[in-house]
Amino acid sequence: MGEFLFLAILFVVGGLLQNAGKRRRQGTAASRGPAAAESAGGGGVLAEFQKALEEMKRANEAATFDEEDEVEAVSREVLPEVRSLEDLSPRAERVVVDRDDAIEAIGAKRLEWAEARGRAQSRDDHRAFDARIRTPAVVAPAAPDRMVELRRMIVWQEILGKPVSLRDREER
Repeated sequence: MGEFLFLAILFVVGGLLQNAGKRRRQGTAASRGPAAAESAGGGGVLAEFQKALEEMKRANEAATFDEEDEVEAVSREVLPEVRSLEDLSPRAERVVVDRDDAIEAIGAKRLEWAEARGRAQSRDDHRAFDARIRTPAVVAPAAPDRMVELRRMIVWQEILGKPVSLRDREER
């Protein structure tokens, strides 16, 4: 029903805009006045609204449901399923996950670490640490950069090779 109402309103507004455009183009409606515009246009705005209302009434009458249609629409609905929550049907047994052994192993490792490092540090410990961090690390020679090598090879090929004008088409 809302769709028909929307379409009827669009029809009325479109008709009004169309008539206004015709009046502007002709230039006669504005100069003659409202009485002449109604006689020339066939009834004016009030008549168009009445026509639109009649069309809406006819559309609403055509869209009304019979009682049988309404009963059929209700009978198509699916009724909700009622289940008792007291029903104790057999369930699959739960899997027990026991990670106590892994947790105990982690705890033992942490205790060993704490005992090894939990004592007071002596001057000798500090000196050994200082010597360890101040020794220069052995650095492996860096691998040559392949892009730099390729660039050099292309440059030397251009320098030492044939001039471009003397090369065959396949060599270019």
